[in-house]
Amino acid sequence: MNDQGNIFTNSLYPLNLIRSSKGIPKLVFKEVEASDIPEPYYTLLVHEGDMTSRLEADQKKLRNMVRLKLPYPIWMKNYARS
Repeated sequence: MNDQGNIFTNSLYPLNLIRSSKGIPKLVFKEVEASDIPEPYYTLLVHEGDMTSRLEADQKKLRNMVRLKLPYPIWMKNYARS
């Protein structure tokens, strides 16, 4: 459904309705097939649910990742005194 002219039926609803009511110009966009979206974007963007729950789940994955322990702070890697 790529009806950019109708603010109630295109993919950006309700964002486009809010922008229109505030006099902000329309966004120009192009819909793509889900199969054309590569990983890791596919698992984050292609779904039937809401974006909030998808982002929350993605953040939980990040929190469960193991942090690398370096022998020195990363900013010191290229640090030198003259």
